[in-house]
Amino acid sequence: MKINNISKNYGNLAILRDINFELKKGEIVGLVGRNGVGKSTLMKILVQNNRPDLGEVTRTDNVGYLIEEPKLFLSKTGLENLKYLSTLYGIDFNQEKFGHFIQILDLTQSINKKVKTYSLGTKQKLALLLTLVTEPDFLILDEPTNGLDVETSQKVFELLQHLASCENVGILISSHQLEDIGEICNRVLFLENSLLTSQILGKNSHTSLIDIVFQSNIDLEIFTTMQALGEIVQQDGLKITLSGVIQSSELFQFFNEHSIKVVDFETKKETLKDIYLKRSK
Repeated sequence: MKINNISKNYGNLAILRDINFELKKGEIVGLVGRNGVGKSTLMKILVQNNRPDLGEVTRTDNVGYLIEEPKLFLSKTGLENLKYLSTLYGIDFNQEKFGHFIQILDLTQSINKKVKTYSLGTKQKLALLLTLVTEPDFLILDEPTNGLDVETSQKVFELLQHLASCENVGILISSHQLEDIGEICNRVLFLENSLLTSQILGKNSHTSLIDIVFQSNIDLEIFTTMQALGEIVQQDGLKITLSGVIQSSELFQFFNEHSIKVVDFETKKETLKDIYLKRSK
């Protein structure tokens, strides 16, 4: 699925400007941005529920989506909902495959009960299953874990990882659960000021955060003035946080060459939350 030069205005307000990216089969891509920035608008354009003012979406494959509140038949059971939708699409219901999906989402005890008895989380999990009835090549999911507890959210993310790795489904997902998005996504798209940028994450990310505490203000000043190893994203007294693709050996060499004294040093992996907060400043 390719998105080419998408732009969208509401009156004089530019929501999306010259958006370009490609969603490939088998990858999970996160879409992150503040509320009202245009994430849902972009997703609706991708599934042809909204029209861009400029640009086009090139797609020849089957796309499933969950963007707005799911429409469920409350008087039917969860299984009846799935089979009914299969009939509407003229598709044979794959009992074996959906039996596995139902197990992953821990719906075995609920799937034969009427939907009107379901909790919010159970309805959300059923709605996700309904998007899979047509065996889509791509999934577009807007806040699929919104309002769910931690355990239920983990079940949803577990299914998404299975779909990407075992079914070769390409998935675009927006969520405010940044820690979870960072764990399951190959990369993330940041939507800011109507523009889209990409940031590599997860196993493809080599960015680290390094906390350094200097012995004196002179050591701190020498380092901050002369270093070009990374970006200083935070400073508190004699402590700084450095972000970048940095080897510890490079830092120690720099300390030695400039006689910089350090009293504490800690390296950690940069998370999606770290990246998001840094970009939001």
